[in-house]
Amino acid sequence: MENASFLFQMVPAVYFASLVPPFGNGLVALIPLVGLSTLMWGGVIGYRLRDRRLWWFALPIAAIQLLVGLFGWTNGDEWVVWSFLTVTLLLPAFLVYRLRGVRAAAALLWVFVLSYALVAAIVAAVSGSGGI
Repeated sequence: MENASFLFQMVPAVYFASLVPPFGNGLVALIPLVGLSTLMWGGVIGYRLRDRRLWWFALPIAAIQLLVGLFGWTNGDEWVVWSFLTVTLLLPAFLVYRLRGVRAAAALLWVFVLSYALVAAIVAAVSGSGGI
C-alpha cells in the first residue's frame, strides 16, 4: 500500500521537478519539456477556439494517476500494465479523432498525455515494483 501512495505522489513530482535544473537529469528532461510545451500550445489554441471539449484530456491524466497507484498497490501485475497502455494510447487517440475542428489542439494535448504517461512508466519502472 505504501508503494501505491508513493507512486501516486511521485509521478507529478518527478514530471515537474525534472524541469527545474535544465538537463540536470540528462535527456530524460526533454520528455516533460516537450510535454509541457505542447500542453501550453494546445491550451492556447483551445482557449482561442473556445472549445470546452478539450477538457476531456483531463480524463487520461486522471486515469494514468489511478493506474500508477493501482500498479504500485498490485506490485506490478500484468493486467495493470495492459490497462495502462490502453488508456494512454487509445483514449487520447479516440479524443483526437472525435474532436473535429480542434484536432490541432487535441493532437498537441495528446503529446502531453503521452509524455506524462512515459514519465509515469519510468517512475513505476524505477520504483522497484516490477516496472512497465
